[in-house]
Amino acid sequence: MKEGQKVKFTNLAGHTDPDDWGLTKEEMEVMLSHEGQTAVITSADINDSEDDDYNYFSATFEDGFEVNAVSGFHFEPVEEGKVI
Repeated sequence: MKEGQKVKFTNLAGHTDPDDWGLTKEEMEVMLSHEGQTAVITSADINDSEDDDYNYFSATFEDGFEVNAVSGFHFEPVEEGKVI
């Protein structure tokens, strides 16, 4: 994945403990409400692996909500409105 790419925010089941994300309970609820929504990658925070599951990205959703340093495991590339 790369900066400017559209992605779908997914795979949060089993990854909902606010402490694991460094978030408050309220912040986690907001983040979980964005699952399944489309965002745009704003930066590759750690990009040392060929497997994006092990790279970390920041992304911004249409409503302005941002996630930072999230594993690529939680993003699916989207092309022309379709997940690839």
